[in-house]
Amino acid sequence: MTIRSIPTAANGSKPDMLFVATVAKCIELCENLVSFTCTAHALLPFILTKLLSQKPRLTEVKLEALTLSVTEATELAKMEGLTHLTLESPSRGALHLLEKWVGNNRGQLTCLSLSNSIDVTPGLLGYSLAHLSNLKSLSITNCLATTHKDLLRQLNQYPQLSLESLALTIYTSTREADALWPDLFSLKHLTIHVRQCGKEDLNPTVKSVLSCVSHAALESLTLRDIDRAELHTSVLNTVIKEHKRTLRKLNFVSFILTEGQIREICLELKELRQLAVFITVYPDVLAAYISKAKRLTTLVDTQSGTGHAARDPSLDSRGVKKLFKKCVGLRTVKTTGRTYTAEWKESGKTGEKELKVTLHRLRQPFVVLREGRDGTWDL
Repeated sequence: MTIRSIPTAANGSKPDMLFVATVAKCIELCENLVSFTCTAHALLPFILTKLLSQKPRLTEVKLEALTLSVTEATELAKMEGLTHLTLESPSRGALHLLEKWVGNNRGQLTCLSLSNSIDVTPGLLGYSLAHLSNLKSLSITNCLATTHKDLLRQLNQYPQLSLESLALTIYTSTREADALWPDLFSLKHLTIHVRQCGKEDLNPTVKSVLSCVSHAALESLTLRDIDRAELHTSVLNTVIKEHKRTLRKLNFVSFILTEGQIREICLELKELRQLAVFITVYPDVLAAYISKAKRLTTLVDTQSGTGHAARDPSLDSRGVKKLFKKCVGLRTVKTTGRTYTAEWKESGKTGEKELKVTLHRLRQPFVVLREGRDGTWDL
């Protein structure tokens, strides 16, 4: 069950109580509820008792905990048997009870995500890591008190963890890897968000973080910068050299790649299934590169989701159709608010395959500017 927004009363200051009562009744009836997401924080106080009662199969919880009081957080912390816990914009009350939440689910919790908080400290993170021996996925993003340096140092203290997925935010520059950083050899998925880093320090900092996964069989890598930036060739060469045999998803958000870099990616990454880039070349040229990636099925144009003005050339429906025709293995192309899907069908008359392109329009873009409440990349 997912609740992302709720209607308000006539005065606009309180939730519509009829809607609240309906949601509470639905939750009460869903005895086999497995997953629950609520990013409408005003609703939580009204549904806590329903959410906590008779839900033996509930294992995944994602909440925007901006206004949770200590009392409400205490009630939520009684949950047991959780495998996935996500807290977006958690209040101090919610974080105060995080230790109890972790303690009640220490044997089952495999995924922990905390975002948009100034109160997530290295000490609090360290306590959680010490008690979550089965943790496989960790995401600490937009938490100012815990830099990527702090996060990696904490992970180094718990080598028994076999993380498979990690998301972090860069706030400070690091030109070289820290001796206290771990070797994340078990990692398969890495997401790096760059929020504050000088242009001269950007690429060395990214390379320093990538050094932690130099021995990992990385399957997906996402690099995202708050500002539009050029990707240095040395960073791309590092990615290709160390992960060319395993990388299946490569996503660059707000990073501008040259034609040569796109061509290099398509030629060298033999296992690549998905590529997300800021497309700055014409469809005919792009198709020549994409056709080299024999296993590529999904292409994402990130330019329209970065908040920057539209550029020429733009990837419109005609350009997408050209890509599908020249790259027969390509099945999906995503732009902001639109997803194109290709299907090749045999003609009943000639027996030749004909291209059918389906367009699905989304109410909201697939990528947003603000993380947290509105979500992140759907990649």
